[in-house]
Amino acid sequence: MTMVRLNGIDLFVETAGAGSPVVLVHASWFDHADWNLVAPLIAHEHTVVTYDRRGHGQSADSSSPGTYGDDADDLLAVLADVIGAPAHVVTHSSSGIIALIAAMRRQDAFASLNMHEPPLFDRLAGDPEAGPVLRPIREGLASVREKLDRGAFESAAREFSNDVSFGPGAWESELGPDSRARMIANAPTFLDELRQPERLSLDLTALSRFRAPILLTVGGDSPRLRWMMHDHIRAAVPLAKEYVFAGARHAPHRTDPKMFARVVNAFATGRWPMPTKAAALKTAAPGS
Repeated sequence: MTMVRLNGIDLFVETAGAGSPVVLVHASWFDHADWNLVAPLIAHEHTVVTYDRRGHGQSADSSSPGTYGDDADDLLAVLADVIGAPAHVVTHSSSGIIALIAAMRRQDAFASLNMHEPPLFDRLAGDPEAGPVLRPIREGLASVREKLDRGAFESAAREFSNDVSFGPGAWESELGPDSRARMIANAPTFLDELRQPERLSLDLTALSRFRAPILLTVGGDSPRLRWMMHDHIRAAVPLAKEYVFAGARHAPHRTDPKMFARVVNAFATGRWPMPTKAAALKTAAPGS
């Protein structure tokens, strides 16, 4: 573990294992430790690199509010300067948007891209079917922002977990004390992200030129909006593979780390397709 000066900022980077490189990029509110359950399992077959995004964990804050574009440049710097070769990039939630921006800037930096439920919700804004399920998310984010603006970080983190991201009761049942503490500590950086109005509406047109393998995953028990988003991105990237984590929601790397690591290792090494019940699960998707 070390601090590395990349893209003009000090980032905390940790490396383990041996083999072809896999970079795990954590979601907003968290840090590299969010991968602690799966990183050792992936390191059995690969060199695993985790790092704290700017403004998270032990990495430095930027001098001005950072953007997802800055995060994408940081990821490309990790790929170029820490690894020095194309790598398999694995993301969760908002870090998928960061990786998509990076992939559209430098597709040659990627050996593959593996994304679980990137929240490009604003791309569904014109879909009348999506309106009723988008509304509570937007209302929840507005309420979270109000709490962050007045410094109520724990209350904001709890509401984000239960009402926006992971589902009812997740703060109490799914997130342990360490995860809750990380969310509270990183809350101010999420406020910076909320000030980026375009963050959830990324144009995926340039992704049509991306030639590395792409895997899109979704939780079998994730709510309808997550499935709608999954299908929307899948339509924009027709060559992407997909996998459904049966019985999981938005964080299978925490709730089923062995299966998550198995999927990552299989996709990164070309042992695909994985056995999946995707078709059956889609038929019974929540809210369908």
